[in-house]
Amino acid sequence: MTTPPFTPDQSQQGFTLVELLITIGVLSILLGVAAMTLLPWLRAQQVRTDISELAADFNLYRTKTLSEGQVYRITLSTDRYVVERQLTKTTWATAETYVFRRARLNLSSVATQYVFLTTGILEAAQNNVMSSNTTVVGSDGKTSVALRVTALGFTRIL
Repeated sequence: MTTPPFTPDQSQQGFTLVELLITIGVLSILLGVAAMTLLPWLRAQQVRTDISELAADFNLYRTKTLSEGQVYRITLSTDRYVVERQLTKTTWATAETYVFRRARLNLSSVATQYVFLTTGILEAAQNNVMSSNTTVVGSDGKTSVALRVTALGFTRIL
């Protein structure tokens, strides 16, 4: 049994190699343009996420101090923050260190150390000078996100 020869309709089915290469090229260009427009948004989201983590930890350790009776402090630096719990009057143990993925904190005029007291008050100090409500700003040079810290330790993103 022999197969019949191809008819013109059957030989035209499918795509040629040139058509596939052109389609792949056009899709590559479109994906490149989409990635270029998405990258700034992704960077801004990373800054927001870093500051959101800081706000969440302020609220978490304020709550833990009040519920457990354990004193905690948060120490800020430009690229990270460290959470410590008090062992004795002068001894602290690190509970958590968070390194920012994208944000860098501007610490020129804000408190850099926050101690949550069991009385519900937050001691905020910069170079051993006490302060009350402070605003911490995280930025990557293009996107800035501000975090408000009250004297009671409540935080919110502005």
